[in-house]
Amino acid sequence: MQQRRSQTFPAKLDRITEMLQFIANWCSDAGSTESACNSLKLIVDEIASNVCNYGTDKEHAGPITISVSKNDKTIVLEIADQGIPFNPLEQVVPNTTAPLEERPIGGLGIFLVQQVSESVSYRREGNENRLTMILKDAV
Repeated sequence: MQQRRSQTFPAKLDRITEMLQFIANWCSDAGSTESACNSLKLIVDEIASNVCNYGTDKEHAGPITISVSKNDKTIVLEIADQGIPFNPLEQVVPNTTAPLEERPIGGLGIFLVQQVSESVSYRREGNENRLTMILKDAV
């Protein structure tokens, strides 16, 4: 049985709470585990925050579309935005072993997304950035 849902939101920080509620509602309806739901919310919060803070300008200010589906025990989450073309997977991997005082502020978001996902892929399609994460919904 597949549970699929999509919703589009304005790319604004004050709308992230609605995005997280969308994910929570989907998790409840799809019967996802609490762990998977928490991972999905972390991903949406991180990626949407980055799009809102860094990915929009006057030319690139379109909405964020979140699509989530589940087949058996696999969840596919896709976040699409019309922001500035940007592949977060090409960024330098942060050194998480360096002492805290030697680490730059920020830069851990995509690292965290990769840690909670089985896989993460990026593509530019037309005028959209599309980031796709696959997660396991294990009990």
